[in-house]
Amino acid sequence: VNFRLREYEYQTNMLRRGIACIVPIRLFPMFTWQELEHLICGVADVDVEMLQNQTKYVGGVQPTDIHITFFWDVLSNEFTAADRTQFLKFVWGRERMSSVEEGVNVFQIGPHVRSVNSGNPDMWLPVAHTCFFSLDLPAYSSREITKSKLLFAMNNCNAIDADDDGEGHANMALEVT
Repeated sequence: VNFRLREYEYQTNMLRRGIACIVPIRLFPMFTWQELEHLICGVADVDVEMLQNQTKYVGGVQPTDIHITFFWDVLSNEFTAADRTQFLKFVWGRERMSSVEEGVNVFQIGPHVRSVNSGNPDMWLPVAHTCFFSLDLPAYSSREITKSKLLFAMNNCNAIDADDDGEGHANMALEVT
């Protein structure tokens, strides 16, 4: 019986030690298990407003550009919580955001260079760079196209670190109708 009671003691102590790096053990009684989960694991649903506040626009992209307005509207109002989680995984390789605005996880949105030169941005998929938490977003002509291209890319172009290989190049040039 004693063996069964202590068989996971080592693993439990290591887990406790790891959690103590985030939240001091003496503070545990102050929180419910849900609050501790929130502090340790982050927010289960993507806080779009916080993400928007942590966004840096690069390469001439402005927050007032119409395709950026479409993007934020789709993310906020048309995506489900599961879609937003999948989006975060697509652009960052993580499924949860930090529970606080740290300023260290700056999301970047830049131009999709190939689509700018093509003359028809609607035929291109967005490109995510998970290592840099950034998105190259084509200047889509409508909210519907923005939504469909994002959903397709999020669900079908999910090879992390494929930016500079054949798969990444193929995904960038993939035409979806």
